[in-house]
Amino acid sequence: MKKVNESQFIWAEKYRPQTIDDVILPQEVRNKFKEFVKKERFPHLLLTSVGAGLGKTSVTNAIIKDLNADVLWINGSQDRGIDSMKNKVVDFIISVSIDDSPKIVVVDEADGLTTDAQKILRGIIEEHSQNSTFIMTANYKDKLIEPLRNRFSYFDFDALYNQNKKEIGMQVFQRLQFILTNENIHFEPKDLQPVVSNLFPSVRKMVITLQQSVQDGNLILDSKMINLSTKFTDIMDFIKQKKFVEVRKELQELDDPGSLYTYVFKNLDEWFTPQSQPQVILLCAKYQDMHERARDKSITASAFTVEIMGTPSIEFV
Repeated sequence: MKKVNESQFIWAEKYRPQTIDDVILPQEVRNKFKEFVKKERFPHLLLTSVGAGLGKTSVTNAIIKDLNADVLWINGSQDRGIDSMKNKVVDFIISVSIDDSPKIVVVDEADGLTTDAQKILRGIIEEHSQNSTFIMTANYKDKLIEPLRNRFSYFDFDALYNQNKKEIGMQVFQRLQFILTNENIHFEPKDLQPVVSNLFPSVRKMVITLQQSVQDGNLILDSKMINLSTKFTDIMDFIKQKKFVEVRKELQELDDPGSLYTYVFKNLDEWFTPQSQPQVILLCAKYQDMHERARDKSITASAFTVEIMGTPSIEFV
């Protein structure tokens, strides 16, 4: 890494990328962002990922810092009404920048905006694009109205990570090694394999897990982390055998029950016939969406397994 935030103690913040060069991305995509920074003016950007910790906010912050931009942050889940759009955004755009820095409006969690607020934002972009660049981050692109989406260059971080696993995985592995070495932590490179395999693609969760696993200057991983893949296998075997009691017990031991949806999606060929896979994907999407709003996420994951077991047309290999 080129820059480390030494003022931070929490590793996820201390090693958050400070420049585009430090962001974990396919090289081709990183080069696009670097070109945007070089030109100072670039298309409005829409950065999405359903999964957390893939770098949407890191890319946004890196662009801002590389440009030394004048920035306005809007949280779409909190400032979600039309007043924020009409007042905060317009006032920022028409104000004069003291040092002539580029102006960037960041709408974080933009899929939390009301439909009326999105319509107002679309009009503001049409009228003031010559004065500011807009960056929106979101979990679900489809919650944004199409006339607004169409004004942005779109980057799907879930797809970028899944389609470039080998390249991204190598970058992640090198980043984790750098962090541990920089912190003077004793570790064996092979110890990082289960962290990357089981927590991919969330780099943030990997870094948090590493810090939580340090004891007296040594990396000592929890056996639950090392055995996570085995636990998923056990859960799927129980689903296949329709042993719900055993499934429920295993799910309750998962720190993140929602990781089951990702595991199932990534391992469809291992468990389901080709004819059944489209229906399983629909269930993954359905319950992952419900999972985001659930109070007890173990219940939602349990319901997911119940529906798989109770659907006659879903066949296991």
